[in-house]
Amino acid sequence: MEDLTRTLDTLAAKGIAVVLATHDMDVAYALADRVAVFAAGRVLMEGAPDAVFGQADFCERSGLRLPNIFQVASGLKDLGLLPSDGDLPRSVDELLRLVSAPR
Repeated sequence: MEDLTRTLDTLAAKGIAVVLATHDMDVAYALADRVAVFAAGRVLMEGAPDAVFGQADFCERSGLRLPNIFQVASGLKDLGLLPSDGDLPRSVDELLRLVSAPR
């Protein structure tokens, strides 16, 4: 996954957009700037990963499993262990940096 991330970062730095289709919500959450949920050839929802996966009822109705890191980070945020403002971390490394940062 690190090679894929590096390649996507290199392409993004050159202004090249990449469309990635996956059923792996962990990959989508870790790599995508925007996600779209499709069913029967129609877009059901589109937006930033936190916005889409933050709609837990929609995800459940659509049969989407929430990304693991999203679930952990959301729970920590709800417990007040992560800042209430800003985006959730998208990787274990980001989560560990946030949790271990002095407050």
